[in-house]
Amino acid sequence: MKDKLVSVIVPTYNRGCFIRETINSALNQTYQNFEIIIIDDGSTDNTKEIIKSFNDNRIKYVFQKHSGLPASSRNTGIKIAKGEYIAFLDSDDLWFPLKLEKQIKAIERNPDKLLISTNGIIFPSIFKIKFLSLNKDKEIFFKELLKKNIIINSSVLMKKNLVNKIGFLDENIILKSGEDHDYWLRILNYKDKSILILKDVLIKYRDHTQSRVSQYKKSNFFLRRYKKKAYIYKKYIDYDPTYLKKILKGILYQYKLSKLKEALFNKKISFSKFLKTKNIKPIDKILSLIDYFTNLIIFTGFAEKSIFLSNIIKYFKY
Repeated sequence: MKDKLVSVIVPTYNRGCFIRETINSALNQTYQNFEIIIIDDGSTDNTKEIIKSFNDNRIKYVFQKHSGLPASSRNTGIKIAKGEYIAFLDSDDLWFPLKLEKQIKAIERNPDKLLISTNGIIFPSIFKIKFLSLNKDKEIFFKELLKKNIIINSSVLMKKNLVNKIGFLDENIILKSGEDHDYWLRILNYKDKSILILKDVLIKYRDHTQSRVSQYKKSNFFLRRYKKKAYIYKKYIDYDPTYLKKILKGILYQYKLSKLKEALFNKKISFSKFLKTKNIKPIDKILSLIDYFTNLIIFTGFAEKSIFLSNIIKYFKY
């Protein structure tokens, strides 16, 4: 039987510094029956020139007006795709050579599955940090995925005819950088337990933040996250409202905590006021103190460190 065609959809915007390596990682697959559809969302750098330098008729380049929405580029690619399977690859991530081969075998072994994802490692890093701790392949439930997205977009291989069942990705701007989570949930809502994550590390996920942790300390991150979740959950308003409210409540708590920490770090509230704030868990107050003191050690002088330590002693003494 002839190998089935895979349509690899690569949305990009001003990724000239990364996209050559990304394309090469797709071209170097052991499974070779694919087309690569690159949707350029209005790049102003040398992205186009780099793509055009490849002499491979399997690469298709489409330029569109800048939308700023990955969902728009992915939908454009899906409409063009001729393959029986669709694979997503972000233009700064990388595939290991066996990625497609192992996924094709897995989806053919499991005909009830609509989407096969894989594990990955985060880079650049001096450590090989796995995205997920998996000892075996993992079947995903709708309720589990509601709480947290554990599917790496660049690891996905799915059946194209699925689009006829659930439609295209949601292009609402509120879902920017969250449209993939919304789509995986729609798949599981259509057919639960139809997503399988392979334990194998088959992709490299690029982390652009200088400090991944620092991103999660910013209150705007949690506010955006809350809005995305609230938007998604409206689609499943009849599904276990208590469970959905619990998740949203947890995100709002993180938002409140991060706002207080920002105020503390920016000296808009006093140290003692932060510690006396109600409805903040003691463990979070302790962790916040550690963050605050670490920041003092690195960025402030001896006098401010002394004031901080004397305030701690005074607070716990009385």
